[in-house]
Amino acid sequence: MDPGSSAESLDPHGALDQFASRRRGGFANLRSAQELADTRIQAATADLAGLAPDDVSVVMFGSWARRELTDGSDNDWAILTPEGREHDDHVQQLALHCRSRFNDDGKAPGAQDVFGIPFAWTPLARYVGLDDDTNTNLTRRMLMLLESVALTGSVRDQCWRAILERYLEHGVKDHWPPRFLLNDTIRYWRTICVDFEGKHATGGEDDPKWVMRNAKLRTSRTMLFAGGLLPVLFCRLCEKDEIPGFLARQYAATPVDRVAWAFIQMGLIDEGLRCLGAYDEWISMLQDDKIRAAIGALRENTRDASPVFERVRSVGSRLQRGLLALLFESDLAPESRRFLVF
Repeated sequence: MDPGSSAESLDPHGALDQFASRRRGGFANLRSAQELADTRIQAATADLAGLAPDDVSVVMFGSWARRELTDGSDNDWAILTPEGREHDDHVQQLALHCRSRFNDDGKAPGAQDVFGIPFAWTPLARYVGLDDDTNTNLTRRMLMLLESVALTGSVRDQCWRAILERYLEHGVKDHWPPRFLLNDTIRYWRTICVDFEGKHATGGEDDPKWVMRNAKLRTSRTMLFAGGLLPVLFCRLCEKDEIPGFLARQYAATPVDRVAWAFIQMGLIDEGLRCLGAYDEWISMLQDDKIRAAIGALRENTRDASPVFERVRSVGSRLQRGLLALLFESDLAPESRRFLVF
């Protein structure tokens, strides 16, 4: 362990709360979103109790897992199974129950069948890179690692450990970011960005979801990426044999806590307050049904004249400025230049 560091100081849980006392009103919107997520996770866990065997997990992703849930959030769920069990009658009955519970009010997972279905977990850790690692497999693996929570069963934890172990099998060094994990985290971010353009080309100018996808790319997706990237760069604090435990603690926390922790580590309190304050404002916008509706009504050729989208741009810019300061204007800058640019 880096001199002066301790296991407690390297645990990001509760880092946002350390900022809250320095900001008038704290981060009330993020806090209420977390409380809603915790309440609904508890209710869903109770509802599913006894319906799934221990080797099958119902897993939530997205806002549920990030603890950023609002009444308008999608319900991104999946059923994780051992290989060959995804088509069992019991699993299919469980899937029917989940569709009934989670797919109401237009909140079902997207139409690409990435989530909202049962799937075997083993390919997530087996196929990393090359042709068998499809967009779907990459997306499931990275979101399993970065933002997932199990409502039932133990197989999610088994899958999560297998994914992390796969990334740390080779090339891990003292005080050095694990390059395999680093590169795949960056690859996933670039895939999100490329797929955004691909969906734009398919949906055309009248795509009703394009503006919201653009808004989330500037905010929620950016925070997710930063929350995945920063723990890898901060492996500089660890000896080789400490890296698995360090990353496990980091990824067990929410992306917002990971980012808040990084600002604290670098002593960038004012920058952190501005960055996290912008993200709290974004959550407040998602909590407002009128603002959600206004964003949903915009199209590519109408967004530039919208005061609502101008506010989205402002929030995204403030978030980005804070993250760039963290990466390139702190003691983290040498790692950022060395490992992110080349």
